Amino acid sequence: MDESENSSLSSDYIAWIIVANVLAKQVNMAVPSTAYNGQAPLSEAQMKRVHDYLFNRLSGGFQIAELAATLGMSRTSFFKRFGRTARVTPNQYLQILRVEKAKMLLRNEDITLIEIAFACGYADQSHLARFFKRYVRMSPGRYRSKMREDDIA
Repeated sequence: MDESENSSLSSDYIAWIIVANVLAKQVNMAVPSTAYNGQAPLSEAQMKRVHDYLFNRLSGGFQIAELAATLGMSRTSFFKRFGRTARVTPNQYLQILRVEKAKMLLRNEDITLIEIAFACGYADQSHLARFFKRYVRMSPGRYRSKMREDDIA
């Protein structure tokens, strides 16, 4: 190799480093630093995806790793960021969604409590009642009666 060829390679290498640095700085300026922060809360769009994912699985279980993968995150990162955003665990969030669905179904007098329990992913009526009381502070039967009274009034 002669000197002119060697200096040409060196110049190309330096040019590529400069281009790479300029691009890296532009990317960092265009993307907020929280996008890479494992402690940042989930975005509104990410929370909607989580909500939809869990709502479609009210009747069954779910895997945190699978849910995290749908957002392109590790299980640990997702769990931390979800907690920071929702202030509950993913399982507690699922229970809240189940109870909300139960509240909606309780408005229909034709659906029995056991049918509501199964439709919301609970093993039986007592399982539904236990979680319902925890989140609503009254039994499903009492809630149904109260809704009926409110509709009449």
